[in-house]
Amino acid sequence: MRPQSYFSLSQSTSFESDAQGHSVSSNSQSPTSRGKERSRSYIAWNREMDSLFAYVLYDQIVLGNKSDGEWKPQAYKAVVDALNAKLGLNLVISNVKNRMKASKRHYVVITNILTRTKFKWDDDKKMLVIIVDDIVKCDEYVKTFPKAHGHQNKVIENRDDIVIFCGSDKATGESAKKFQDVV
Repeated sequence: MRPQSYFSLSQSTSFESDAQGHSVSSNSQSPTSRGKERSRSYIAWNREMDSLFAYVLYDQIVLGNKSDGEWKPQAYKAVVDALNAKLGLNLVISNVKNRMKASKRHYVVITNILTRTKFKWDDDKKMLVIIVDDIVKCDEYVKTFPKAHGHQNKVIENRDDIVIFCGSDKATGESAKKFQDVV
């Protein structure tokens, strides 16, 4: 059974809704070296999109389309095809890769916080909880590691999915076995 996944990140503050109520915005970037302007779409991921994203990626893991912490191109294509078919979107592979990059950024920041500090993850609240007594320590940590800013007391509903999707496939520690030992 797949866990529920809800993780919402927006890359833009100005969105228009498409026919299905999904937020999409176009933002013109500065001209390229040839003088042509490029348009780039920003996608505001919602719970339904993230849930389907996770559902398909779990299938891709079973199919062997993730190894050594990297996703194979067919995994990204499967996610794009599923999101477009089920939700009537017009996503491309770069949209899914950007979503994965955002998830990896959260994974790295939270993993670093948990390994470098005494702060704990609260599975019930789905957040890194910083108690009042630790606010000064948290502020010091954020000064040293600015990317950690904003992650304290931030709800991340699908952290379990993020750990599976963004973590390494390699076992470490005393229980780790080499492939040859398993066969």
